[in-house]
Amino acid sequence: MRLKFWQYHSREWIDFWRTDTGEHVGKRLLEFGSDFIDDMPDVGFRVTNHGQAEITVDGVSYRMQIYPPSLTNNDPTFGALWRMVEERALPVFWFLDDRALDRVGLFMRRVAELDEWTRLHPDVPCVITHGLGAGGNHPPDRRARGADTRARKAAGARRASDAGQMARLPVR
Repeated sequence: MRLKFWQYHSREWIDFWRTDTGEHVGKRLLEFGSDFIDDMPDVGFRVTNHGQAEITVDGVSYRMQIYPPSLTNNDPTFGALWRMVEERALPVFWFLDDRALDRVGLFMRRVAELDEWTRLHPDVPCVITHGLGAGGNHPPDRRARGADTRARKAAGARRASDAGQMARLPVR
């Protein structure tokens, strides 16, 4: 069902690349004439590496970028990007909430991934933009508040010997 939601919310996108040639295709390949998810065409929507999804339309495979590359994909391909970000002191804003049933557990996993990533890129300024319970309509429960505090302590508790510029978040 999650893949259907991704496909449904991607139906107006126009940035696709053919997987065989790399050619950019500026068409709405996922658009369909209905608001009902069950009316979507079967394009074999699948999530692949580096925050990309692939579809197949009329026998041709396409890829699209649906979210930023994962923190766990410490692919050397992105080394030049992170060096440029570091040189320009550009802050990177991280949204760590997976909106899953086990939000606390997944949030803590994302904090651990971010901690690992910042050890590889200690001079890239980072900001966590959302914590648990930051969703406005959803008041945080006690578990979420505790996890949010632990996450901020973990993110802010960089050793003095670290050269990192990780933002120190206030702890409640």
